Amino acid sequence: MKQYKAYLFDWDGTLAQTLEVWLRVERDLYRKYGLEITDKQIAESFGDWSAAEKFGLTGDDLRNFNKELPATAHEAVKVVPLYDHASQTLKNLKQSGKKLALVTSSVRETIDAVLSHHELVELFDIVVTANEVTSHKPDPECILHALKELRVEVQEAVMVGNSDKDMQAAQNAKVDSVLFYPKSHETFHDKAKLMRFNPTRVIDQLDQLI
Repeated sequence: MKQYKAYLFDWDGTLAQTLEVWLRVERDLYRKYGLEITDKQIAESFGDWSAAEKFGLTGDDLRNFNKELPATAHEAVKVVPLYDHASQTLKNLKQSGKKLALVTSSVRETIDAVLSHHELVELFDIVVTANEVTSHKPDPECILHALKELRVEVQEAVMVGNSDKDMQAAQNAKVDSVLFYPKSHETFHDKAKLMRFNPTRVIDQLDQLI
């Protein structure tokens, strides 16, 4: 595989096995507010903090939902296991002199907690969360912000992610992309749809990055 100066990683569904947790938390919370949203709809809305409004919540219900979701998810996801080889792959890349960034639509409080839990804090040169940007993926802002801080050009970087938002953000930022698509992701993402974004490479194990 081509070697890059900087490797940018998504968190949910790329490094951490959180997709099932987010699905359960969101499904239960939507039901609490009287909405029956399908698992497919929820999966397609992962990372979209305006999803509840799009699904029809308004006023106090919308405000309360948007407060409850990160608070509820925070406790559920902070102890979720990483994907196989995630930690060692990050360590190997770091030891070989690569710059590492985490670019995620999750909130800062949650990400700080999970990185600490998994002892990954020192591996990342920069962490960009939903709190640091005004536009979330597929907007390229988080990627471009990370590259600016790392002082790395777009042609020297690669985005590793699992969703259409990750792949489109990489495309919009004009960086190469690696689609992480293990068999477990078939439940959440349509591979044919993801391939429309022309990822540079597709892997099903994270150590294939080395």
